[in-house]
Amino acid sequence: MRKGLSEMMAIVIGIVLTIAIGAALWPMISHMIGSQLKSSKMIVNANAMLVSISGTNANVSIIVTVRNVGQTALNDIVIYKVLINGKPITVDSKSALIASYLAPGDTVSKEIVVSASNVTEGSTVVVVVKALAGSNPIYAQAETSIQ
Repeated sequence: MRKGLSEMMAIVIGIVLTIAIGAALWPMISHMIGSQLKSSKMIVNANAMLVSISGTNANVSIIVTVRNVGQTALNDIVIYKVLINGKPITVDSKSALIASYLAPGDTVSKEIVVSASNVTEGSTVVVVVKALAGSNPIYAQAETSIQ
């Protein structure tokens, strides 16, 4: 007869220990992530105006304003998505960058010009902005009508 633990018993003990360690660390980890996300907030406003129309295509100027109303600095603030009348509009990566850093309480604005088809005054524009609070992404959006 062999002495010691069977392989099955060793596996069960290993699994139980792993679950116990994870359960012990989870409150601390979730609190750190949650407190950073709760203190990270931004407000996004947008204004859109027709610049030119050529046939069915139009150039639309969109001014995006971002205000950091949280307690954490925001990094890499970018225009993540633009929708006009529900259709996604391509924004090149160079134009998409609004700011690389935004301190709490600060505001930054950026104007972009996008091309879209079948756009008229009154068309709906939705702008989604993404920023990093530490390593956590946060999103905010604004909706406006083309003037």
